[in-house]
Amino acid sequence: PTPNTPSFQSWDYQCTFNGINTDLDVTLKWSDKSNNEIGYRVFRDGGLIADLPAGSTTYADRIAVNSGQGAGYRVEAYNSTGTASTSTISISCP
Repeated sequence: PTPNTPSFQSWDYQCTFNGINTDLDVTLKWSDKSNNEIGYRVFRDGGLIADLPAGSTTYADRIAVNSGQGAGYRVEAYNSTGTASTSTISISCP
């Protein structure tokens, strides 16, 4: 069977001016609800940014954004049968 869908527990973030634009530091935490996943994939704005091993429950990311901009994240559990994905969360800096 396909893995169970992970669920976000929290998404902590901080926006810090870096002299040119803003560094968006994000820490994603999710529940590992499967015992048959091969791993987890983390997507930012639809693009794959990390492929993590089975049992993973956290990922940290830093990107530079302009004021008022941000990013959307989702996490997908996968195995040879298929995938199960969280909904996308959106984070933005003021």
